Amino acid sequence: MTDPLKDLVVLDLTRLLPGPLCSLYLADFGARVIKIEDKAGGDPLRHMPHLFNLLNRNKESIALNLKDENDLKCFYELVKSADIVIESFRPSVPQKLKIDYETLKKINAKLIYCSITGYGQTGPLKDHAGHDLNYMALSGTLDQIGNKNSPPQMLNLQVSDIAGGSLMGCIGILTAVIGRAASGVGRYVDIAMLDSTFSLNLVTLAHLNVAGKTPKRGNDILSGKVPYYQIYETNDQRYMALAAFEKKFWINFCNQIAKPEWITFYDSYDPNSIKLVGEYFKSNSFDYWLNFFTNCDCCLTPILNLSEVIESEQIKARNLVYGNSGTKSIGNPIKMSDYQFTIKSEAPALNQHKFP
Repeated sequence: MTDPLKDLVVLDLTRLLPGPLCSLYLADFGARVIKIEDKAGGDPLRHMPHLFNLLNRNKESIALNLKDENDLKCFYELVKSADIVIESFRPSVPQKLKIDYETLKKINAKLIYCSITGYGQTGPLKDHAGHDLNYMALSGTLDQIGNKNSPPQMLNLQVSDIAGGSLMGCIGILTAVIGRAASGVGRYVDIAMLDSTFSLNLVTLAHLNVAGKTPKRGNDILSGKVPYYQIYETNDQRYMALAAFEKKFWINFCNQIAKPEWITFYDSYDPNSIKLVGEYFKSNSFDYWLNFFTNCDCCLTPILNLSEVIESEQIKARNLVYGNSGTKSIGNPIKMSDYQFTIKSEAPALNQHKFP
C-alpha cells in the first residue's frame, strides 16, 4: 500500500481552521506536512487542544520567527525542497515578511503556493478581516437559511471555512500539482472563502434565472415550502427528516401511512398539507417512526445528534471514527482502492521537530 501523496512536502503557515484542515487532508494521504508556527505560542488554536489535535494529526511542527533574519533563512532552506506552501495571511502580509509567491518562486520554480483568505487577493474587501459568518452573509447563502418569516439563522457548521477554504484549497492545490507534472513549473493558487461560498449558490441562482428574484427564505421546495421535503417533530420532541424529492418516494411514504389521498399534495401544493403531515408525525414517538419506516423506501431519516451518529452502524461501517471512548477523531472520508487511511502520528508539540 502506497500513500498517494507520499512524495509531496508541504509547508503550512496557516492557523485556526481553514488552512490546517486543508493541509490535514494532504497529510492524511501521505504528504509530509511541516507546520510552520510562530515561536510566541504557535497556532492560537493550541489554546483549544481538543480541536487543535483533530486538525493537526500526521504533521510536524517547526517554530520560526519569520521577522528574524536567521529564521527567515531557515524557512528559505525548507522552501528549496518543498512542493507546496499554504498561507492565510491578509494579502499585504506575505510581501512584508518576504515570503510571498514572487519571492519564493525565485528560490524554487516548481513551488505551488496557495493563499487561503476571506476575500482573495483583489477587490475592495481584500484587506478586510472576516470570519465564516461574514462570508456566508456576503455570499447570499446566509439569506437563504432559516424558517419562513424568521430572520436568517446561524449554522453551527463552518460552511465558508471548510467548504470554501479547506476543500477548495485542496482542489486548487492538487489541480496545480497535476499541472506541474506536465509543465514542470509551479503555480499560484488564490482561494477566497467568499468566492467559494458564493459558488455554492447553484440552486438559488437557477431560481433567480427563472423567476427574476431569489426565493423567500423558508419558502422554496428545498427550505420548507412543500410537505415532501420537510422536518417533522415527533411526540417526544425529536425530529425526522423527510426528503421525498422524487414523486415515487412521496407515493411510497403516503402508501406506508395509508394516506393515498395525500399523494396529490406533491403536484398541487396545499398550504395545509405540511400541518396535516406534521400532526401525523406528532401522533407517535421517535422510536416508533424509526421502526415503522424501517423498510419503506421514501428517504425518511431520523435527525441524530453527534453522539448518536458516532455509534451508528453506517458510520462504523465506513470506519469514520477513530480513538477511544474519551477522545475520538474523524477519519478521512475519502475512500480509494489500495489505500487504507491511518493516523500515523498525533498532533505535534510546538517546535517538536525543530529545524536542523
